[in-house]
Amino acid sequence: MHLTKISLFGFKSFADKVELSFEPGITAIVGPNGCGKSNIADAVRWALGEQSAKLLRGDRMDDFIFAGNARRKPIGLAEVTLSLTRNEGHLPTEYGEIEVSRRLYRSGESEYLLNRVPCRLRDITDMFIDTGLAGEPYALIEQGSIGSVVNARPADRRVLIEEAAGIMKYKTKRRAALSKLEATGQNLLRIRDVIAEVERQRNSLKRQANKAERYRELDRRATELKLFLKFREHTALWEELQAFGVTLSHRLFHGGLPSALLAETKVAKAGLGYLAMGYYGQFQIAQLYSLFLLIFLIAALLNWGMTAIFSRLTRHARTSQDHALFF
Repeated sequence: MHLTKISLFGFKSFADKVELSFEPGITAIVGPNGCGKSNIADAVRWALGEQSAKLLRGDRMDDFIFAGNARRKPIGLAEVTLSLTRNEGHLPTEYGEIEVSRRLYRSGESEYLLNRVPCRLRDITDMFIDTGLAGEPYALIEQGSIGSVVNARPADRRVLIEEAAGIMKYKTKRRAALSKLEATGQNLLRIRDVIAEVERQRNSLKRQANKAERYRELDRRATELKLFLKFREHTALWEELQAFGVTLSHRLFHGGLPSALLAETKVAKAGLGYLAMGYYGQFQIAQLYSLFLLIFLIAALLNWGMTAIFSRLTRHARTSQDHALFF
């Protein structure tokens, strides 16, 4: 795998677009202090996804965008593109030539592109994880870092050795799997809490449902008992009406109409009072009985009145005939 070209625009001191080509062999960049030699190495690390501004000799990420000077205005973005060739199975892709780009806007937005197609930082990191260019890249050693590598702690030296041996990818996958397992465990705890809360609410709702069912059963039983009591009262009233009807008929044919009318008037009042008790819709038959009784009484009165008038006319005729015979 060979780094053939670096394209820089707006990164640190590169206000204009600059392309640096690297031919096979050793390439040395020579220049005076402050001309931007170290900025090229920083650009390579930055394009590969470096997230620490201090490792790139800055305080914040927006420090890497050209801030302008007395003769140049500030630029709104920084972009670095790396061109790699001769991919002979070193990278997990079928392309022989690869372009890796990173853009940073002054608003804080950042973009990563792989062969000019937007991608994630993770995609770039996974591609270069076993090449010495990802994470803590041992392929990029800046000025003053050789002594730190020699004097590094055993744990830091082990990281470099593991990456050179090609096992860093598996350790990274292991850490990602453990992180997912931990997140899954936290989700399970939250699910258990939700299940416990739902179970508590379910038990409460079950008790309320049982109470409602019990109330509905008792209300139905109370309605049945009320209907039964009204039916008994209706039966008793009907029997009383029949008894008074018999008494009325007997008194009509034996001359006791005034007292019979008084008694039956009481019976009619009793029937109407029964209708006023609130169950008019369920016991309308009682009103029909009272109406029938009133019609019967009116008919009886008319019959009694006609009979009385006829009797008086008969007696008057007989009296007139007796007077005529006397004279």
